[in-house]
Amino acid sequence: MPAVVNVSSTGGGFLPRFCEAFVTADPPDHPARLRLLECWLPLAQELNESQVWGDDATALEALIVAAAPALVAAVDTASARAILMLYHAVLRRGRP
Repeated sequence: MPAVVNVSSTGGGFLPRFCEAFVTADPPDHPARLRLLECWLPLAQELNESQVWGDDATALEALIVAAAPALVAAVDTASARAILMLYHAVLRRGRP
């Protein structure tokens, strides 16, 4: 059984350690990319709501793919949140 990481402040949302694997250059329907999104989307959605970003699913997927190399280094929920928030700010600078 894979190790799990709690990524939710509410105590739910456990993500398996296999979420550390990612492939950003794969097509949108590639299993590794789908697994990446499946693993990190709950945390991105939680941040989207709590930080009132107003992003849609496409924007959250782009955020996760952009942040994937850094998310591998996340050692806990707080660092994963910080990484997503940083990448969100960087990506927002490129938007009107």
